[in-house]
Amino acid sequence: MATIDSKFTFVKRDDFASEIIDAPAYSYWKSVIRQFIEKSTIAMLGILVAIVFDEFHLSDHISILMM
Repeated sequence: MATIDSKFTFVKRDDFASEIIDAPAYSYWKSVIRQFIEKSTIAMLGILVAIVFDEFHLSDHISILMM
C-alpha cells in the first residue's frame, strides 16, 4: 500500500492567484451593439423579402400553388 506522501504533493500558496480571472474581456456595450446589428439585419432582410414578394407579385403565384 502506497503512503499518502507519494500520492499528494503540496503546492506553493499564492495569495494573488485568486485575483486572476481566466475569462476573455467582456464589453457590455459591444454586446449590445452586436445584438442591435443582428436584430436590425434580420428586420431589414424581412423588409427586403416583403418588397420582392410585392414587386414581383409572387404572393399571387404562391397562393395559386397552395390551392
